Order: sequence, then C-alpha cells, then structure tokens
Amino acid sequence: MLFSMLIIPVIDKLQIRIGILVITIILMIVNCYGSILPQTNHEHDYSYKFNSWLINNCRKGDLVVSGSGYISDSYVRFYAKGIDIFSPFIDQNLTDLGYYFKKTVTTLKPKRILFSSTIYYPNKRYMQTEKIDTNVINQLKAFFLENNKNLLLIHSDQWQDIFLFEQEGILKE
Repeated sequence: MLFSMLIIPVIDKLQIRIGILVITIILMIVNCYGSILPQTNHEHDYSYKFNSWLINNCRKGDLVVSGSGYISDSYVRFYAKGIDIFSPFIDQNLTDLGYYFKKTVTTLKPKRILFSSTIYYPNKRYMQTEKIDTNVINQLKAFFLENNKNLLLIHSDQWQDIFLFEQEGILKE
C-alpha cells in the first residue's frame, strides 16, 4: 500500500508529461503541414505571390516605397537583394513625411524609386492589427497624390499597382 501511494503521483506526472509531449508533437505536425510546407512552394505562398513583381523586377540600388507591412516588406528585402524599403507606417510619429522621404532619398541615393499602391491603400487587416493611425495615411495620400505627376504606372496586377517615381520632381524645393 505504501508503494501504491508513492507511485500514483509519479504516474500522474508521467501521464501529464506524455500528454504534453503528444500534444506538442501533434501541433508541430499540423503547423508543418498547414503553414511551413505550403510556403516552400512559391505558388502557395501568399506573401511571395503578392510581391512577385517587385521580387523579380527590382534591381540593386532600388528604393521600394511600401505600405504592405513588415512581413511583406521583409519578403521583398530578402528575395530582391540589394534594395531598400521605405515604409512610413513603421514610425508613425513622423510629423513631416515629405521631409522624411526627401531625407531618405538624399541619404540612400537610389537608382530608381518604385511605389507600391499599398502606400495609398494599405491592407485593411494590416491597418487594424498594427493600429495604423488614419492621420498618417491621410498625410501620405496628400503628400504623394500632390506629387502624382511624377508617378508612371509600370505594372498592375490583382495584388498591387507599381509606379516608377521621377526623383527630380520630389527633390525640388
């Protein structure tokens, strides 16, 4: 009886440990089949498909102006090596976006500046999850739409429009 009293707590803890291990293994398998494996094929990877034009057409020295969010911007940065990303939504405390953009362009001296339409019309889900201030979006729209004569549409697909930006137009004081 003494042995039974001593072994029961050990069995309970062992069963809990085994249960936790089994649940962990099941979650790892489900995650692998549901999240990881589909993204090993670019045809099933949403972020890759969304940014495929930028990934395949950006060149070293380009600056991409994007409002797609951290994950999407990271895809472009990873696959299209040698480019820079300007994403004003990261720092929402900017009071003068025009100045910040000019400073970025002056500092980086990009060969080309490509604008994604996501800067004007960011993904609603991204805006909600990242709590993007609508004042920042209104500032962006006002600033860039005021300079839209410097934008040339070079690509359009179901995901986004891409514009080539004439640098001299924005840098004129």
